[in-house]
Amino acid sequence: MNNSGVLANASSIYSCVVSVWETWTVTTTSLLVLTVLAALTYFWITKYWPSSFERMRDDTCPVPLPPGNMGYPFIGETLEFIRKGSEFFASRLSRYGPVYKTHLLGTPMVRVVGGVHVKPVLLGEHVSVRSSWPASVRRLMGPRALLCQHGDGHRVTRRVVSSLFTPTVLATFVPKIQMVMDRHVDGWCRRSEEEGEILGYPACQEMSLTLTQEVTLGVSTDSTEMEPMRRAMKVFLANTFSMPIAVPGSGLWKGLRARQRILQEVRKKLESSQPRGDADFLSQTELMQQCPEFQGRHDLIEDNSLEIVFAAYATTSGVFCNTLLCLGRNPEVLRKVEAELEREGLLDDPSVALTYDVIGRLEYVHNVNREVMRMFPPAGAGFRKVIKTLNIGGCQIPKDWTVAYSIRETQQTSDCFPEPDRFYPDRWVDLDSEEMKEKIRFQYIPFGAGARKCVGRRLAMLYQAVFLVEVVRRCRFHLKNPAPVINHIPIVKPADDLPVTFRRRGTANHSSKSC
Repeated sequence: MNNSGVLANASSIYSCVVSVWETWTVTTTSLLVLTVLAALTYFWITKYWPSSFERMRDDTCPVPLPPGNMGYPFIGETLEFIRKGSEFFASRLSRYGPVYKTHLLGTPMVRVVGGVHVKPVLLGEHVSVRSSWPASVRRLMGPRALLCQHGDGHRVTRRVVSSLFTPTVLATFVPKIQMVMDRHVDGWCRRSEEEGEILGYPACQEMSLTLTQEVTLGVSTDSTEMEPMRRAMKVFLANTFSMPIAVPGSGLWKGLRARQRILQEVRKKLESSQPRGDADFLSQTELMQQCPEFQGRHDLIEDNSLEIVFAAYATTSGVFCNTLLCLGRNPEVLRKVEAELEREGLLDDPSVALTYDVIGRLEYVHNVNREVMRMFPPAGAGFRKVIKTLNIGGCQIPKDWTVAYSIRETQQTSDCFPEPDRFYPDRWVDLDSEEMKEKIRFQYIPFGAGARKCVGRRLAMLYQAVFLVEVVRRCRFHLKNPAPVINHIPIVKPADDLPVTFRRRGTANHSSKSC
């Protein structure tokens, strides 16, 4: 082999060695970098991220933060919450107890369960906590809406808005509420006779929408403006909880446009020169305008009118549907309702008009409705922003954290309600004494308690009572699935939307297992 050949081979070998060395060096460097990054990530997730919340502790408070898990950086436990829904909270309650911390939707949060733990939150409004709503809700409702106000502004607005929900005012709404519900229940029977099963939840949703239109806004379903208004209300409510970015096409942008459409109708009603006295809430706003704090303040009236629209529609659909579910799978309860209506002369003739006083005498009907709200509260929890460190259950909740007071788990775990999974309206007979009412004050909280207790709760209970009476005396119905899976988020309702068959009363088989 000549010298040139040897040199060529040597050069080739050298090139291979260099190439292998460079490859090994790059690979080793990459592995080292990845190892370091993995170690740093592990340290951040397991040490730095959790300890960052320990540094938020209030050193003036001698008790520790609650037990719990803050999840992953930035996202916390949000992904697991989305995956599990309400089961997420049940599992945390079982693992950590009635006071535990978590991190959801970008916010450190403590969830408290049980009357003794819920009480300081509900009574701490304006002192240690304040109402907290997402930015999208605040923008869509308006800054003068009751739910967006704090301190003296909230106290004054609440007092004025409460004047719309007195028994005297509500009594004037009963005929219209009954008329709307009768029309829908009769329609369900006709549809079911033609189509067979219909879906209970969408049917209840349409009823709630009509109630909001006619009872809250005073817009007749015969009006040519009905459909645009219905679309606007659906869009408004569908985008109430959305990303706080108002760019064309976004949820908030759609909601703000719908807000303007609804406000046009509100302003038209407020500026109408026609005599007041119609049985709807906007016709009663003259009561607000008579108050010195509201005189000339159309923004106050408009924002609070929108909040009434939101509250009247957002939860009633689920409540109506869950009432059908509870009646349909508890025929013995239905028979007791029928017996009470018969004693009052309401059962055999559905054309008999209801009055506020008659509804008030239906004790068993109200017990049924309370039991529905115990088992299926419309909201699983309420949320407050901590403005002064709280000490609850031997744990501190630092300032600027969010505290969520559980409604669902509090009612399910209360020792005031033995056999919590049993639908048993008669339990309320023993809970009506003043002593027991005080005992369950913070253990039965579907409408909250304290300074933020639902201002429209009387209207909600009136809707429930009229609905129950009209369904029982106008029709019989049968559930396809008496034991559906229940979705708790965002609306408490059967996952299958409750397929149901309706028949006019007197035409159905009386041996039906439901109605």
